Amino acid sequence: MANKILLVDDDRLNTTLIEFTLRSKGYEIILAKDGHEALKALAEVRPDMIILDIHMPNSQVGRPLQAAPHFFAYAKNVVGSPPAFRHIRG
Repeated sequence: MANKILLVDDDRLNTTLIEFTLRSKGYEIILAKDGHEALKALAEVRPDMIILDIHMPNSQVGRPLQAAPHFFAYAKNVVGSPPAFRHIRG
């Protein structure tokens, strides 16, 4: 069974590139385009990892995601600049 990653980003280019890369490595990707969709997905699926774009509108929804008992990472400026990841818990 593949590890599940919840990818939360409103930028379609970012999600396409990240999704393609992670799927090619065997991960199952659950997509959410905003924090509200992410919370709904979190209630339905227990991801092994959450990748969240903190520069999205309504990113305050990230606070409940941070409380999730799963590995958590913030992704910042993934496309167009060097990636900066901040490990939260895991």
